[in-house]
Amino acid sequence: MTNIICKRVLFHGQVQGVGFRYKTLRLSESFQVSGYVKNLPSGAVEVVAQGQEKEVLPFLAEIHKQMGLFIKKVEEFSLPSGKFEEFRIEK
Repeated sequence: MTNIICKRVLFHGQVQGVGFRYKTLRLSESFQVSGYVKNLPSGAVEVVAQGQEKEVLPFLAEIHKQMGLFIKKVEEFSLPSGKFEEFRIEK
């Protein structure tokens, strides 16, 4: 039985204009996750990641590890799993 989860994470801080979305997209290639990364008008970056828990949680941790200098605050929410087939940058 697979444990599919979907997390919505808002990263706050100096997270826009520093390559956050592109770095996140590159990191997603090392994990079996689907979803998206998106800049928000508030200045935050939204990441929605879906997959097995053993893939999603390390993926989110790796974003925080690699982009931590720019992150001041993180908000995390659980979502019902969606119909994501790939991980992409959403405009």
